[in-house]
Amino acid sequence: ASYRAGVSSIKKKPEPSESSTEGDAEVEPPVAAATAAAETSSVLRRATTYGASRKLSNAELKAELQRMNAELSQAQSQVSSLSREVESLRKHNKTLTEAFRKARDDLRAEKKESATVDKANKHKLRELEVAAEDAQVAMESQCKSQLEAERKQHHEQMLSSQKQSEKQKEKEVVKPKKGAMSLAKEKARHQSELKEVEKQSQSVIKHKDSVIEEQLTEGYLKQAEDVAEEYTVLSKAERRKTAALKDLQHVAMKRLLKNKEQDLERKHEELEEFQLMAELAGEDLHALRYNKVEKRGKPKTWTPIVTQLVVELLANGTPPSAVSANILSVCKLLFPGAPIVRELPSMRFVRSCRTVLLHLAKTLAAYEIACKDVYEQLFTDGTTRRQTEFQNVVVGVLTPAGYRRVALDGCILSEEHNAESVTASILVAFQRSGKLLDFWRTVTVEMYPDRNGLLERIPLSSELTLAKLAKDLQGEGSNENETPSLFFQLPEELRITAMIAAKRGAPALRKEHNVALKLQKEANLRRKRIEHEKNLENAKEEYIKAWDLIDVYHSERGWKKLSQARRVFNIMSSEPTRLKAVKEQITIRVRGFGWKEAAHAWSKGGTAYDSLELMKHFVDVILPMEAKLGVPTEPRFKIQDNTTKYALCTDSGLSVENVALNTKSVEDLKAEAMMERARREAEGETDHDANLQAHHTMPTIDDTLVGYSIEYCFAYLDDDDGGEYYAWLDGVVEKL
Repeated sequence: ASYRAGVSSIKKKPEPSESSTEGDAEVEPPVAAATAAAETSSVLRRATTYGASRKLSNAELKAELQRMNAELSQAQSQVSSLSREVESLRKHNKTLTEAFRKARDDLRAEKKESATVDKANKHKLRELEVAAEDAQVAMESQCKSQLEAERKQHHEQMLSSQKQSEKQKEKEVVKPKKGAMSLAKEKARHQSELKEVEKQSQSVIKHKDSVIEEQLTEGYLKQAEDVAEEYTVLSKAERRKTAALKDLQHVAMKRLLKNKEQDLERKHEELEEFQLMAELAGEDLHALRYNKVEKRGKPKTWTPIVTQLVVELLANGTPPSAVSANILSVCKLLFPGAPIVRELPSMRFVRSCRTVLLHLAKTLAAYEIACKDVYEQLFTDGTTRRQTEFQNVVVGVLTPAGYRRVALDGCILSEEHNAESVTASILVAFQRSGKLLDFWRTVTVEMYPDRNGLLERIPLSSELTLAKLAKDLQGEGSNENETPSLFFQLPEELRITAMIAAKRGAPALRKEHNVALKLQKEANLRRKRIEHEKNLENAKEEYIKAWDLIDVYHSERGWKKLSQARRVFNIMSSEPTRLKAVKEQITIRVRGFGWKEAAHAWSKGGTAYDSLELMKHFVDVILPMEAKLGVPTEPRFKIQDNTTKYALCTDSGLSVENVALNTKSVEDLKAEAMMERARREAEGETDHDANLQAHHTMPTIDDTLVGYSIEYCFAYLDDDDGGEYYAWLDGVVEKL
């Protein structure tokens, strides 16, 4: 009994602790072997003492020793198998370490690349500064040359005008009555006019010099602002890139840790499966456990019978982790004394059989539908699972047993979610199901080339068509010699070929599914990006409108006190004017300040509120709220968020929120909105001063207008045709 306990302690595999790592071996084979040898020698000594006390013969003692040596050799073989497992774990740990080092090297390379990009950006900024300085020098030289040219031209014009006047004087005929005194006076007058013209020319030249200097100063300031703005943009881009690199490094480390955790969970599942089989099989565990096949020549594969057994268990709802244990349990119960199980399917093979089951189910559905001459009905439906939308297609047919619905495909992934894309994906599903039938026929011809009868049982892909929906029903449900469509009613050869075709086509089926899933995710991402850009534009437009309303509040048009509100309200004579004014004041608080509590409906039950009711709301609700909350200095920037909320550290959440949509910061969006507002004002699309004018009431024409900024319309004369035109100019009232 003590020897058996020692052997069982050697055979039992210790459970991995939470603090142990993957690379650490649970048991060192030399230590285990030494322990087993020591325990065996002690057992031999006790057995010899026991034999002497019982007075056993030497032959019996030798037989007992031989049996114990055989058990010892078996224990040593088990120790060697454990050592091989430990070596495989060490290799796996080495592979994980290399993968981690590779990921670390990739991160370092990306960091180095970002440093190179930063250096290039700084070099580019320096080049921009040098270019700005060069442009400044060129502009100065150009302005100086232009000034010299204008001065020279003006001087030449003055000389030419003086020469023309002198010639004109020479041509004039002096009358005899004119005396010498009149000629001297005329000459003096001409000289005074010449001096006056020279003074005017010098004043014009000084004025042009001052204008050119102002233009140069404005150009320098504008260039400096452009350089500073470009530097700010580059700095923000560099900061965003650095943050993105840090996020990428963080995500990579999380994925690496997640992969390691998944490997540990898989090993724990294999260990639990091993322990479950140990409880069921007892001492025959190592003989029944699945052993990996060495890569020598062609690798071994499970027969179609074993694959069919696994597929049947999966189809009946058995979890993949319990398939091998259920197979072993059934064999032990049905054949208790027959060691018919030498190996069991691994967890990886059982999981891969789920794709085989899908391939087989789609093939059988295509077979059953294609064997019918008429389709009575066609159903489609859609649903969503984990942010993935998919469709199904069900065909209704008549069988001898009655009406039957067959699901041709239960997971059709369309690229878009509109009717056109869904219809195209359903047609593609029919084509792919027809290809499954053709592949089944190919495998059947390959395995049974001389059995033409088997090939005739499998319909062609051309028989799987939607055109059968247009045919008329003629006794479809009374055909007793109809070709059977269930898997177990097929001949054994067709069942085998269908299973082999499913095993061969499973990788291609999984690849098609992954490609369709990727296309759908990319389409969803494009749609979300467009929606996000639209929301940003709406938010910027609302921000511009809010700024306009805040400016209206701070002007004479805004009602800041109760006395002012009542005075302006009483001055207005018509109901539409009062109603428009009160609505504007409420809108300033709701849309400009962002106070949703200050809102009031314009009508109720089809009846519009009058100005008195809205004024009462303004006095009783809005003014006390304004006194309590205060006037905000700037409006809120609110973005409508229609995106789906994802869990943190998941692929969908990271790709949609951080990488794919490329969301700008709130400060950048505010700056873009203010630039758009300035552009509209500069190009004349909006008139800021006109919006601030109190158009509800006329201002009082008295001394209170002194110092106010106004716009005044002046009449001007056109120098070309002498006509009259009008222009509005900004100015400040000095006196009345």
